[in-house]
Amino acid sequence: MTRPRSSRVLPLVVAIAAAWSMATISSASPAHALEPTVVEIVKPNAGPRGGVALIGDSVMVGSTLESGGYGPSLEQQLADRGWGPIHAKAGVGFQTGRLNQKDLSRNFGYWLTQELLGGFDPAVVVVNLGANDILSCNGSQACAVANIRYLLDVIGPKRQVWWSMITMPKQSDQDAWNAALRTVATQRSNLVLWDWPSVQVSSGIAISSDRIHLPTAAAYRTRSALMANDVTARLGRARQVGGAATLPAASSALDYQPVTPQRVIDTRETGARLPAGGVLTVDVAAQIPAAATATAVAVNATAAGPAEAGFLTVWPCDRARPVASAVNYPAGQPRGGFTTSLLSASHTVCVFSSAAADVIVDVQGLFVAAGGERFATTAPQRLVDTRVSGRKQELVLPAPAGAQAVAVTLTVTGASAAGFISAYPCGAAPPNVSNVNWGAGETVAGAAFVPVATDGTFCLFSSTSTDVIVDLTGTFATGSGLRFVPVTPTRMVDTRSGDGGWLGMQGAGQTIDIVAAPASASAVTGTITLVEPAAASYLTGTVCGAPAGQTSSVNAAAGTVMANALTVALSAGGALCINAMAASHTLFDTTGWWVA
Repeated sequence: MTRPRSSRVLPLVVAIAAAWSMATISSASPAHALEPTVVEIVKPNAGPRGGVALIGDSVMVGSTLESGGYGPSLEQQLADRGWGPIHAKAGVGFQTGRLNQKDLSRNFGYWLTQELLGGFDPAVVVVNLGANDILSCNGSQACAVANIRYLLDVIGPKRQVWWSMITMPKQSDQDAWNAALRTVATQRSNLVLWDWPSVQVSSGIAISSDRIHLPTAAAYRTRSALMANDVTARLGRARQVGGAATLPAASSALDYQPVTPQRVIDTRETGARLPAGGVLTVDVAAQIPAAATATAVAVNATAAGPAEAGFLTVWPCDRARPVASAVNYPAGQPRGGFTTSLLSASHTVCVFSSAAADVIVDVQGLFVAAGGERFATTAPQRLVDTRVSGRKQELVLPAPAGAQAVAVTLTVTGASAAGFISAYPCGAAPPNVSNVNWGAGETVAGAAFVPVATDGTFCLFSSTSTDVIVDLTGTFATGSGLRFVPVTPTRMVDTRSGDGGWLGMQGAGQTIDIVAAPASASAVTGTITLVEPAAASYLTGTVCGAPAGQTSSVNAAAGTVMANALTVALSAGGALCINAMAASHTLFDTTGWWVA
């Protein structure tokens, strides 16, 4: 499911506190003498890369300032690189907090806890602490390890942590703290380190005589840019932080039985519009008698007139609703999505809508124990691109020889008005179904299993003028081939949370590999979701090692959320590779796999 991260929106605050009465690290340099003792900043605007908590001691104070030649500050440079909201706090004498439980004003564990309780949910925590901690530890590396772990426990394992190493007047203190950071980094997969001592030398940034602070505002400004670049380069890309998600329990392997695409329910006609959080029960067998022999179904579910942005989930009614989405929709805009689902014992599927919406369900095919068609994978192949060949209201497309149905991805772009596409076997009138829905100017991808006519063609009808791109991902025919194993929809990767082993926004051009099915599977069917890309973008699901090429699996405009079904061949071990064109978060929910 794609829910926005929560954040507490606060006004911009710059607080200057009195100097601490107890001895703390400070600098006698002219630049540092002009800095306030404590700075607290909130930049409330959300960015596509997620929120950042920025915390540090006196060294970080200069990086958080805008005036006096210090700016652009570190928090501004992070915002410019797509991060946000950003809550920043830095001050003289601040520590991780384990050893100053009585003085909570300088305890970053306490401060961060209050921020989290207040609703701030950062994706990343940027830390520049250690000088005061190692002094409180009397140079003990074991004590330093305990201090670092204390703050990491407050931050939690699902947030990524970027932590700067330190320089110190006493080399043994510097070495003890930095060694402690390296030790903890081998134990905590969400911790990455910035080797500031090496960067300071290699970049030629001057350092003050105290071996801690910087002598000029310009030096701080340069350091802030280096920090922002490193945070973005390393944490603006997904990182492998764990193992694969647990695969769902398998059912029996089934053949595919295409049916003439047909609408089985439309709540705009029945008057049974779903409220937010409502569930619609769809009796497939009541509309399609052949479904009485089926144990799974291929459907297109559409949300019409949603009151706000949200998602649909489709699953068998006799099971608990899974954490998965088949369709993601914006407020007011119809949006549909293809999915496969097991049927309940009474041949029903359930549709949940997170927002109030009308729901439409069109059936494309059934899965039966025997006597149907079987699947053959193909390398993703572009069948047509009307941006090159020219627009037509009805497209007639040839299927590969011998195919009785095809698995395709349908992408529309450049429409001047909202509309929909219906996919069907040529030779018949366009059915009252939709496979893709779009708004004016949108680029939207949908998927379908489309029956092929006896002359070897299938057709697409566009309700309004638009460009259409069709990518073939597989074919169906009787005889030998792959059979389908439907499962309860299961989330196999979510880069926002680290579920499935990958954490953090995929970088532009980055490919991640996930386990989407068991090693015995040759192909997978599921829902791929593109979440809030930094720019208009697409994801492509492919066999690992194969080039993504020109094909796309799901498209989305900057800052939006889009989902699409994907049926594609797998690599050895049930692996699926997903490539991102622009920085974005990625989800994949498996709904079934294909076996010999």
